[in-house]
Amino acid sequence: SGLSFNDYSLILNAFRALEPSPAVMVISHDIKLAAGIADRVAVMEKGTLLEGDSGQRVRQLLEISHAGAP
Repeated sequence: SGLSFNDYSLILNAFRALEPSPAVMVISHDIKLAAGIADRVAVMEKGTLLEGDSGQRVRQLLEISHAGAP
C-alpha cells in the first residue's frame, strides 16, 4: 500500500495493544520490516513458499549479511 513507515508503525502498534492478541498476517516486500514485527516470516515467490523461519532468526541472518557489507 501507499502507507508511510510512520502510518504503518501506528497501525501495527494498535494491533499489538489489543488483548487478547489477534493473529495478523502482514504481506510486505520489506523483509527487514517483516522480521522486525513478526513471530514467523515466510518468503514466497509466485505463490510458492520458498522458506520460513522465526522473525528472530531472520533478524539474525540479516545482521550477519549486513556485517560484511561496506
